[in-house]
Amino acid sequence: MSLLNNIEKLKSRTFILSFFSILFLISPGIIGVFLFRQDLFLQLDWARLLLLSIAITAPISLMNTFLCIGAFTEKSQLKNNGDFFLYLCMSMIFTGLLVYLFLVISFIINESLKVTLYIAITFEIVFILYASYKDHKKKKLFQR
Repeated sequence: MSLLNNIEKLKSRTFILSFFSILFLISPGIIGVFLFRQDLFLQLDWARLLLLSIAITAPISLMNTFLCIGAFTEKSQLKNNGDFFLYLCMSMIFTGLLVYLFLVISFIINESLKVTLYIAITFEIVFILYASYKDHKKKKLFQR
């Protein structure tokens, strides 16, 4: 019964963050390791595989979080932690879906990890440029 009581105590934000973390932060890394380095996938224990998969997708997701905040909000709008939570979940979904997309494409066309990384880095650079343009345009509007 104590497990059921602990589950009931979870707040909705905690559940959502846990769900998105597993689905969009951990799984793409595990699938990527399985697709490109099956020997490493079979060699690692579950804790190291979990850490490796988080280390693959978390930096990109965190960078996308700050890019979304900078490009799509004003400083006066970001007042409470709920907004940061929303942007964190959005960026986890965005990053996870992109990593899934790149993994599917590389699996279908049977490309190496290097080509997949080039495509992902190119897309990330385009997103950074778009966010910078959007931020610059927003600042220009407020200066008038």
